[in-house]
Amino acid sequence: MGRVHNKDWASIFLTIPDQVSRKVFILAGGLLVLILLPALMWNGLIQQGNASAFDMMLRLSPVRDSTGRESVVLLAIDDETVSRYGALPLNRAVIAEALNRVASARPKVLAVDMLFSERRREAADSALADALSRFPKVVLATALEAKQNGRQSRWIRPLPEFQRYAFALGHVHIEPDRDGVARTLLLTKADADSRYWALGFEALRAVLGVQEPPTEYSKGVMVGSRYVPAAASNDRLMWIHYAGPEGTFRRVSLASVLDGRTPASTFAGKIVILGVTAQGGGDRFYTPYSIGIGMSGIEIHANIIRTLLDGAYLIPRGPLSEVLALSAILALVAAAAWWRDGKLMTPVAISGVAVIPVFSYWMLRDGIIVPVASALAAHVSASLMGLLVDARFLRVRLGEAVERRQDHAFRLQAVAHEIKTPLTAIHASSQLITEPALPEEKKEAIADRIHKEAGRLSGIVTTFLDVERISAGVLKLQRREVELSALVLEATERAKLPAMKKRITIEQDLDAVAVSADAELLQYAVYNLLTNAIKYSPDGSSIRIALRSDPHMACLVVADQVCGIEPA
Repeated sequence: MGRVHNKDWASIFLTIPDQVSRKVFILAGGLLVLILLPALMWNGLIQQGNASAFDMMLRLSPVRDSTGRESVVLLAIDDETVSRYGALPLNRAVIAEALNRVASARPKVLAVDMLFSERRREAADSALADALSRFPKVVLATALEAKQNGRQSRWIRPLPEFQRYAFALGHVHIEPDRDGVARTLLLTKADADSRYWALGFEALRAVLGVQEPPTEYSKGVMVGSRYVPAAASNDRLMWIHYAGPEGTFRRVSLASVLDGRTPASTFAGKIVILGVTAQGGGDRFYTPYSIGIGMSGIEIHANIIRTLLDGAYLIPRGPLSEVLALSAILALVAAAAWWRDGKLMTPVAISGVAVIPVFSYWMLRDGIIVPVASALAAHVSASLMGLLVDARFLRVRLGEAVERRQDHAFRLQAVAHEIKTPLTAIHASSQLITEPALPEEKKEAIADRIHKEAGRLSGIVTTFLDVERISAGVLKLQRREVELSALVLEATERAKLPAMKKRITIEQDLDAVAVSADAELLQYAVYNLLTNAIKYSPDGSSIRIALRSDPHMACLVVADQVCGIEPA
């Protein structure tokens, strides 16, 4: 066997029916995108895109008043406090004096985002302990010190005299994502010996007055009657639903409390969060709202408490839900490419790029995090595959259109050629019949010839129009049983006149064959073969017509003595 070259493979493929090959391409492309779906969903670039899209949509969300937001007041050791009452760490006696004034208004809870783990002057520590004792409930901060020089990690806890008045200790760890943005919180943190819940979570427990530890389930935890969705399989991770940028929560300078500018009533019935915001002190983290400078730790804790109090939880879709959602997108794009030869492919491809972010934004407002970048990557990949399939078959259809135009032009040329013979006969006969000396019987014969040639001319035009209608798909073949040898004989009889002019003999070797065909169109085709052979054959040559058959097919051969055209 000979080798098949690439060009030959393309030719073989193009012989597949257009609809079949197109659907094969769609199925193959859809399967390829489905196989690549994990890479589209969970690679680093797409995950970063999901995080950035989440940040942008959260920033677009309007800042709303809520119970959680109105319940929190931030007590900040800010630049003004440091400039007026001394450098950091601020004298604990100064902090105690301010807390005494705040405690007089009976706030619900005091949450302290400061580590009181080292001793200072005894009088100052005693004053701070006394001030803490005046609050109904106090949640103090603790932190897990990282491993260093082979030492095990350990908890940095407040001094015992401070712990004595604490409702609970809460960890203050904020662990940013890989891009440095703090979007989530681990509700629990543990070492080999101890485990603590987050400061904001313990503040919620204090507000609710729940003394017993939370009840833990695989998908979340219960604090009294409050359910917090934080799965054990994900280390009790909770997404922080930021209410807005820095300054969203009411903030009071410790200095303004000390000098009386802020009345104690400001803190009545509130959750008070004490912490450092002065430059060079306190922690700051980038959040979805941060531009240029990070958000202060006490503001982040306020957003955590607000998320818990309002139940404004943000729930990301699990891997299975993501796979199903992205598979649905692929199915939609595939359906658009499949249905009606892909006429909806372009509208679906364009609209999907707009619909997915808008849909994700509205889902986020309902607390559901949609992986926007993953969805867009799946949609764009599937759409590109569909558009490539459409482009490939558009090229094929354009090629077919060009071929149809060429065929049409060839048929026009053939009809013009066929029309010449009866027109020439009619023209010559019409001149001859006007001769005065021509006998009547000759005039009748010529008139009969003109009538026959006119009928033949009409038949040629009708046949041509029928062929055009068949090509356009608006005319069906009038099939019936046809004696093919008789049809060939009739076509040969019609071709004898042009053959005689060139002294060409036509030899016939015809078997009796019956076929199912449109007799007029088939005769037109046979006659066209004969006249072409006569046209290009040398004078005085011969043309042989052979008709053979077997049980499955008939074979008609028109053989002339022309050298022919060399194969390409």
